[in-house]
Order: sequence, then structure tokens, then C-alpha cells
Amino acid sequence: MFGFESNSTNSFINNSLKSKNIVNFQLKDTLRIHSNIVTDLSDNILQEVTSSTTGDFSSIRYECLDIEAHSKPFNIKINTFKFKVLDEDGLPINLSLNVLFTLMFYKKNSLTDIANKTNIDYIKFQLLKNK
Repeated sequence: MFGFESNSTNSFINNSLKSKNIVNFQLKDTLRIHSNIVTDLSDNILQEVTSSTTGDFSSIRYECLDIEAHSKPFNIKINTFKFKVLDEDGLPINLSLNVLFTLMFYKKNSLTDIANKTNIDYIKFQLLKNK
């Protein structure tokens, strides 16, 4: 307990007591939102939320800062979405509390689409400016 080795004696040095091991006193620190909206049916994890900086029985606020990196392919063959929130052990989380999820759907442009929508007038202006 507290990161100390079993059957060890630990002494204070300069009013400080340090352990050799890292400890985690948080009951659960990872929530996984599963959904049939994800095309990867092997684990169907829509999002993983780590709450390692949040204490037990407190609020968790998560904001995705890199939308493209956390995007998942969308399952277009369904019209009823199902969600479940599980802990890192695959056990259900008690959601008898205030929960707010916001989903964002978008269609990613291909490189061809991006190239075709390039502002030609801007390119012409740059070429003229450089001459």
C-alpha cells in the first residue's frame, strides 16, 4: 500500500517519505463509450475517455481536441443507434446522473475533392505577384 515494497522499512528524509512504486487510488480511470454506430464490430468503441486527473465520485469533462484523430468510420447500414458506457474491465458504469454527449458527423473530403476545390484565383494572384 502507498507504493512501498512488501516487508520493507521506510524512513523520512528531510520530512519527506517517498515510495519506489506508483500508486493509483482512483476507483476507475477509463470510460469507454461503445456503440453500433462504429463500423469496427470487433470492439465497437466510439470513444475512450480517461479521467486520471479526476477524483472518484466527481464530474468528468472531456473535449476532443483532435477530431480527425479520434474519428471512426460510420455504420450507414443502421438507423437505430445504441450506446453503452463501460469501464476498462468491460463492466457497466452507473449513469444515474447528468450525462451529456455530443456527436459530430461529417464527410471527409478525399484529396481529389480538395484539389478540385482549390481557389484558382488565389493561385493566379500569387503567380502574378511573384513575377
